[in-house]
Amino acid sequence: MDTFYLNNAVRLLEKFLENTESPYYAGVVEYGDRKPHGWGPEFSKIITMMAEHIAENAPKGATPARWKY
Repeated sequence: MDTFYLNNAVRLLEKFLENTESPYYAGVVEYGDRKPHGWGPEFSKIITMMAEHIAENAPKGATPARWKY
């Protein structure tokens, strides 16, 4: 039942976040239905998504390509 309740909680949180306006959430929730509560996407996938978000939202005049080592 632990996984059942956690799945419901995540869905409710996602619904709340999708209704935000100022600022809008614009995030991603990945589900691991029937997975244990420690489940999550691969760490490298999370890092890639974060890097893309930062580059897309860089301040005007910034050169995100120079940030990659």
